[in-house]
Amino acid sequence: PTLSNDLMRLLRNLFDHGIKLDVTRFNPASPFRPRDAGGEEKAANYPMNEDEVTEFFTKLRVIPAQFSRENYLACALLIATCTRKMELLAAPWSEFDLENRIWYLPEERTKKRRAIDIPLAEPAVEWLNELKVRSCGSEWVFPARRISKKARTPFVCENTLNHALKKLFEKKFFSFDKRRVHDLRGTARTKLGKLGFDDNLAQRCLNQLPGNRTDRVYNKHAYFEERRAAHEALCEWLAPIVRGDKVGSGE
Repeated sequence: PTLSNDLMRLLRNLFDHGIKLDVTRFNPASPFRPRDAGGEEKAANYPMNEDEVTEFFTKLRVIPAQFSRENYLACALLIATCTRKMELLAAPWSEFDLENRIWYLPEERTKKRRAIDIPLAEPAVEWLNELKVRSCGSEWVFPARRISKKARTPFVCENTLNHALKKLFEKKFFSFDKRRVHDLRGTARTKLGKLGFDDNLAQRCLNQLPGNRTDRVYNKHAYFEERRAAHEALCEWLAPIVRGDKVGSGE
């Protein structure tokens, strides 16, 4: 169902873009919902525990030839920002206000078509500043690795991170079971709970609206400052691991 639903969302976004460009006046995909495509998606989430997160970054840090620094920082930022893979990997620099530490993620680039202003903790800003240098003037945070006419997008391919991790898990590089890129988001959600943040706030950090339908309609509070505190606490735990101040088996 995930592939079918992704295709449906892609077509909807494509026709929306066509309307903006005045190529068409109607979006034939707009009436369709997941039940019309692949059906409701079942969550498959396998978050890493704290020891696994430490081992994960400890081992990845020492194999830059197999797992690039850009990939390494992408994994760190996916946890730090609680975002989905392509929300980050396809992000242009124009969405970021690094001085005020905010990422303005527009609705058209989110799965649920819900814009969110994401507070950036100081370590996340440091990682983004490093990526700014590494992107060599590109308008994209993660520009395409190969300059080719065949490149489908100007930013990194959606399978790049998946393939890099898959190869390592196939080689039994880690002592724990296989994880997917999406599990980094689940890891962030789980850690927020352990840090003492309630479900309402933790879900909002993931751009998910908790509560019943009435609450979602009438409660328009963005919880920005509360989310900033949550992201900062998350990075206070994560940053020493990413920097290598705290290491696990493998170093």
